[in-house]
Amino acid sequence: MNVTKMEPTNHTRFVLLDANVVAGYYLPESLRSINARKHIKNIIDAVRDRGTPEVFLYIPNFCVSEVFAVFAKYFFQLGTSK
Repeated sequence: MNVTKMEPTNHTRFVLLDANVVAGYYLPESLRSINARKHIKNIIDAVRDRGTPEVFLYIPNFCVSEVFAVFAKYFFQLGTSK
């Protein structure tokens, strides 16, 4: 990967995702609000399906570890049998 060469992107909107949003997308039961679950799913799915090519979703590095912490909490809280 050549980091010295910067290429412009077509993204005009940048969305910063917090750990609770990302965890709520992959583990909906971690969110209390049913409306929030629907909104998060709509936003992330629209970007994933390239329905909104101008949007770039950004997850900071420290949020990734927080998301894994939420996953671990639910995994150990509910038990390993499912």
